[in-house]
Amino acid sequence: MKRAAGLLVSTSILGFVSHAMAEPRPKTQAKSRPELVLFRTADSDGSGSVSLGEFALAVQESFARRIHERFQQLDRNRDGRCRRSEVNKMSAARFARFDLNADGQFTLAELTQVMNEELEKRLVRVSLRLDVDGNGELSLAELTPRPKKPAPAPVEVAGLPNTNVH
Repeated sequence: MKRAAGLLVSTSILGFVSHAMAEPRPKTQAKSRPELVLFRTADSDGSGSVSLGEFALAVQESFARRIHERFQQLDRNRDGRCRRSEVNKMSAARFARFDLNADGQFTLAELTQVMNEELEKRLVRVSLRLDVDGNGELSLAELTPRPKKPAPAPVEVAGLPNTNVH
């Protein structure tokens, strides 16, 4: 169950990134790096840094859209309630987790409440991991992926197959 919630949280953060990247940009920014677009979207006050509150708000907004979209997929008869018969592949334990009032169905509000509680827990961990300098704000440098170290190039030794020399 935690894994499924974690995946939704992770994909929501990725969804936030993709949403930010889908925003129309002026032609002068057409070739902006994804982290720059993400940074500008999250920096709602234009301060040049993203507070942890701004980061949380941006992720929560994206998360709310994703929860709504997911509920629309689950509520196959479009009556605003998701019954067990509509999600027969969902485990009974997982279904019960979303059915907060134990009435045999869950609503968008119930799903939202459960998922937001999970998001709150994960946002703290994610923001602490991203805030490398611990100043309570995210800089563009902290949101920019670090390049991976390239693998050592194979060294050819006469008469032997290519190997890496250590």
